[in-house]
Amino acid sequence: MFSEKDKKQIEEEIKKQENTESEENVQIDISSKSKLKSQFGRGFSNKFKNLQIRYKKDKRKTLVAIAGLFAMFSALMGSSYAYLTYVSKTNNSVTINAGSLALIFQNEENVINLTNAVPVKDSVGLGSDKEYSFEIKNNGSIAGTYKITLDNTCVTGNGVDVCIPDDYIKVGLKIGNNDYKVVERNDKNEYILDTGSLQKGKSQSYKMKIWLDHETPNTYNAAGSKNIVYKGKLGLSYEQGKTVPGFVDTMKRLANTNQTIDFSKAPSDTNGNGINILEGTENDPNPIYFYRGFDTEGKSVVSKNNVLFGGFCWKIVRTTDTGGIKIVYNGTPTNDNKCTNTTGEATQLSTTSAFNPSYDSPAYNGYMYGTVYPYKSGAGTKGSLFGSNFTYSNGTYTLTNTSTTKDSTHHYSCNNAEGTCSTIRYYYYNNYYIELTNGKSVSDALSEMQTNTTDSTIKTVIDNWYEANLASYEEYLEDTVWCNDRSMNTQTNGWRENGSLTEYMYYGAYGRNRQTYKPSVTCPNKNDAFTVNDTTKGNGALNHPVALLTADELTMAGSGYPGYSNKSYLYTNQIWWSLSPSYFNNGSAYEFNLNSSGGLNDSDVYYSLGVRPAVSLAPGTSFASGDGSSDTPYKVQ
Repeated sequence: MFSEKDKKQIEEEIKKQENTESEENVQIDISSKSKLKSQFGRGFSNKFKNLQIRYKKDKRKTLVAIAGLFAMFSALMGSSYAYLTYVSKTNNSVTINAGSLALIFQNEENVINLTNAVPVKDSVGLGSDKEYSFEIKNNGSIAGTYKITLDNTCVTGNGVDVCIPDDYIKVGLKIGNNDYKVVERNDKNEYILDTGSLQKGKSQSYKMKIWLDHETPNTYNAAGSKNIVYKGKLGLSYEQGKTVPGFVDTMKRLANTNQTIDFSKAPSDTNGNGINILEGTENDPNPIYFYRGFDTEGKSVVSKNNVLFGGFCWKIVRTTDTGGIKIVYNGTPTNDNKCTNTTGEATQLSTTSAFNPSYDSPAYNGYMYGTVYPYKSGAGTKGSLFGSNFTYSNGTYTLTNTSTTKDSTHHYSCNNAEGTCSTIRYYYYNNYYIELTNGKSVSDALSEMQTNTTDSTIKTVIDNWYEANLASYEEYLEDTVWCNDRSMNTQTNGWRENGSLTEYMYYGAYGRNRQTYKPSVTCPNKNDAFTVNDTTKGNGALNHPVALLTADELTMAGSGYPGYSNKSYLYTNQIWWSLSPSYFNNGSAYEFNLNSSGGLNDSDVYYSLGVRPAVSLAPGTSFASGDGSSDTPYKVQ
């Protein structure tokens, strides 16, 4: 600890600067190790630990609420240095500095003070008009981790009859644009308001409210005793250059090796439980690492994929081909920032949604779609001709290579014996057909249905949620591909000329996840590769970098079919949508989902199911704190 001489020297220096007429920074010269030695002797390193500086706001001896907390270490220097945290003041704010980090307390009073308060419930406290504003800024050239604390500085005997104990103080905190949440004291009875990592040049804003707990006894509230006071100070610690290693490196270190996964079977210790590398990507610049299954035998890999980002809980699913990290929504955290949701509606958005407003066209398998060609049914007029193709001139279709029977080579019909018409039918399944005009063929119709001009119902829901809750965090996200794969799984279905009239239109994801059990993260068609700005890999059709997980990603995670387990980490006992089309039968579009048993399923796109948005954290993302468990999720600043 400091000697009385040291303390007196510091106090005199601060007092001298406070008494100047200007409002310049109050600080002590600590720009080098040698200056510290010259000022305070060889023992400066130990002496400056835990140093806190307070100063008087005015001659009424009002205690300013902000004090610094110390101990900033320079990773670049390779050894530890103790840096004195100092306070500066202006007309309307107080600043504390720890290394290159600044905490600016912005309230006019520059005081956190609760005097003669009465107990209220949390809902009343959170609704109070009285709030304190502050922010932290990284003014340096390197990232680092921080911790903000709130400490009680009330001292009985300084004109205070009764100091309110910490046990009866309640705190609400608003971080950025998020809602207020009650901050719980930790097991050491400390108020840690926030921890995280702050990149160079970045800042984070806060608002705080303080009230008396509704169970505070009369001894400590204005209903039973006067002159009771709580005085708080904010504490700041900052460790420059310290961030958690890039998470992709962590996944690589923990990944299973020498395991070939059979995706038709449930995950197990010998079939991919844990973190894995996707077969075929091992030698890529950024191999695909993915979580699969559940924890067994006391392992703690799969259960440690929880992330706190943007005020919401997420589950890590996999990495991307750029080194990003794809995560899926998992509800809201508890008041003490734990991500404990496992099952139930709390794991998805509060509103369910249909995938699209109708089901009667392949257009409705799209996350976005174009012209809708609805199905019609009817065997047609007796004696009608069927053609394998047609010619078109002056508004008239004329069938070619005609037959009196529709079959795999005769799909077109004018529904008459002449074989000419202005509107032609294309039969794709038994007696089900679509109508074509203006010389268009079935290929033209398929192309128009897959033109990305109209948002799906579910895309609108996701975009609206994103704009209301996550738009301010977009700088942390990457513009990755979201694959709404509308490629056809087979060339023999009736939507192909010379295709069978007894087969459904199965999409690519159906083949990979229901037939070959070879899930993929490659999107076959650029038109189906949804991106925001990237028009090299994708279609550039999205408004925001958010969508849904694919059926392939569900299979990889251990939630495929038949190879699934209701213990796998994506299981929620709810039914929720994926991004992947499954098939279009005789008259209904079906999209893949995860069913309430935990396995891959499909549903009519008109059904209202759960929505779990997914985003991808940008390459190089490091987690500021946490171990990925539900109690201590990884935290993204």
